[in-house]
Amino acid sequence: KVNVLNKLDFQEAFKTVIKAFVGSEEYRLYESDSQLEIVDTGSKIEKIYWDENITIKEDFISVDELIFDNTNDISRYLLFGTLEDLETYEIKTGDDIKSISYNNMLSTEEFLIVNPKYTSKHVLLIPGERVNIGLIKPLVTVTAELHVVEDLVYRFETEYVDDKDAHYGTQKTIQEGSDGITRVTEKVLYKNGEIQNMIIIKNLSKEIKPVINKIISRGTKSYSGSGFQHYSGSTWVWPTVNPCLITSKFAPRWGSFHNGIDISGPGFGSPIYSSTEGKVISIYDSCPSSGDGLKDNCGGGYGNNVKVLTSDGNHTIIYAHLIKGARVKVGDTVKRNQIIGGMGNSGRSSGTHLHYEIINNKTGSRENPCSRFNC
Repeated sequence: KVNVLNKLDFQEAFKTVIKAFVGSEEYRLYESDSQLEIVDTGSKIEKIYWDENITIKEDFISVDELIFDNTNDISRYLLFGTLEDLETYEIKTGDDIKSISYNNMLSTEEFLIVNPKYTSKHVLLIPGERVNIGLIKPLVTVTAELHVVEDLVYRFETEYVDDKDAHYGTQKTIQEGSDGITRVTEKVLYKNGEIQNMIIIKNLSKEIKPVINKIISRGTKSYSGSGFQHYSGSTWVWPTVNPCLITSKFAPRWGSFHNGIDISGPGFGSPIYSSTEGKVISIYDSCPSSGDGLKDNCGGGYGNNVKVLTSDGNHTIIYAHLIKGARVKVGDTVKRNQIIGGMGNSGRSSGTHLHYEIINNKTGSRENPCSRFNC
């Protein structure tokens, strides 16, 4: 309940909140029905709304209650849930928006929302100025549905072929690899500035440049003449079908650290592959394939998940938010590229995606998966 003297102030405050999450210029173009049509790549807002059922009515209220009499206070209250001053930080030499955000458990998108005078994360900061680093706690949920066309880079993989005539430990490159590019059309759902769901329309995808995998020949012949050596899988493979998109990075968000990456796009039930050879050490498979969103703690919030210990014992990989019905069982030895489950929306999840997390067993810390895949 928000008490206001003038309902027009409330309506303007709502527009301010919407602009904070979708951008002032983007909202102006949407509201005036003057968005440019997408020619090659670009995005277009299809719909903006808030999830809550909001009604405005006249009533008598006590003078002891909090009453808002201006647009600024209303919009501030809707964004932060309070009128108290936000925590601030004094900019120092060498600071940039990315480093300040990271050090204060904010995403760069959240930083830009609480500091609307900065229009881009690349803006140069002036030492001595103060910026807001308080967390947004919106009382409303602004939802934006976008139609997006963009070029996605497909990273090449490294394939190995065994050469029984070359000695073990020797190798040579047969074919150099190069990344590919595919133009994809997406339906993207944002809630309060964060991607919640993303679906790639597969029949509209267009290959711009094909992926060429790197091929390396490696020797398997023993120097002792006693036979051939065998290699275990030495490279990690991407765990989902392409095309896909990382919708949440290994980075701060919402006041805490996101310990993995979220991958969306291939769609509900699409196959999830084991990135490495290893052993299945844990499975949780009791959640509904689609959960109730961010408050669903089924499976400890991970929903249905599979944990694989890599064959060298150095890492544990968590594949989370899967559909019900794992394709492996505890104790199984899995190969690289083996299907272990399907992409779902189980547990603390608000859209179909894979949460992919790597634990370094020597240190107990999480690793950024993108350091493995150059994503």
